[in-house]
Amino acid sequence: MDDKKKSPAPNVRTSQDHETRSLKPTISLTAGEVVANDAGGIKEKLGPFTLIALCFNLCNTWAGVAASLPIALLQGGPAALLYGEIFSAFTFLCIALSMAEIASVYPSAAGQYAFTSILAPAKINRGISYICGLIVMMSWVAVGAAVLIIPSSQILAIASYFHPEYEKKTWHVFLLYEAMVLLIAAVTTWILHKFKRIHDVGCKVLSDHRESTDISVTVALTMSMFAISFILLASRPNERATHDFVWNTFLNSTGWSDGMCFLVALLTTSFGYAGLDSALHLAEEVQNPRRQVPRAIVLTVIVGFVTAFVYIIVLLYSITDFEELVAVGGYVNLESGLSSCKTT
Repeated sequence: MDDKKKSPAPNVRTSQDHETRSLKPTISLTAGEVVANDAGGIKEKLGPFTLIALCFNLCNTWAGVAASLPIALLQGGPAALLYGEIFSAFTFLCIALSMAEIASVYPSAAGQYAFTSILAPAKINRGISYICGLIVMMSWVAVGAAVLIIPSSQILAIASYFHPEYEKKTWHVFLLYEAMVLLIAAVTTWILHKFKRIHDVGCKVLSDHRESTDISVTVALTMSMFAISFILLASRPNERATHDFVWNTFLNSTGWSDGMCFLVALLTTSFGYAGLDSALHLAEEVQNPRRQVPRAIVLTVIVGFVTAFVYIIVLLYSITDFEELVAVGGYVNLESGLSSCKTT
């Protein structure tokens, strides 16, 4: 018994085992890839076209401009809306190029707070990264509140249009807003897991890398709404606005200076780029994120600007009675659409 060698405990690693056992990598990474956590979430990889379509659908720049039109039209007029879109697109393009440059070096689904932790000085990187994460979280809350308050105002504007005797109150908007918050909370809690079927409906296309990618039906619906709005406004049978009204009219009824009025009007044109960082958080779901994520960020601004600028031009030329348009009560698109459908 004494001559027999005792085997080591099963959980104890001897120095001999450490010297003889060689470690082999479990995965092989190519240039531009990141390590993804496959424990949960999306398992399949998104192609480049799908990523761009998803980012466009999240920003939805033209729809953001359409939803917040009264801010710019009442506080700056057509010129503030038109040139404000150019200014906002240029500003956000600079931001997109900065984010794309960092994402090409440090692709991470964490996004901004991860970049801050990496690039900030070592003594303060944790605190600065934490503050950056809080700011991002607060922006999500603010955007969510803005997205819900807009349809609340529009629903009551429609009611005011079809029922002129109805007088819209501020607390009416707030109650409808709270009802929509409860509705969205219920959908998120109990129904959201079934929405994947909606995103699975679509068509298959071949990307640059010959990969089959899915185009979400929500993207198709968004582009369809843009096409319908464009056709309705462009084919308006009534007379159109003059070039001077569209390109040179600046209206300031705020009592502030023209510069401050223009800055307030930028809320409309900047609102459509609020989700610009969406591609950053999908770095673990794409092939070669060092290239595809920066491309998606920049193209989101370009596609958003083209669609929003075209929509603004067509909308402004369809305005013939500015006073009547303002009297609608906040829903400029309703009056423009109904006027476009009228026959002479």
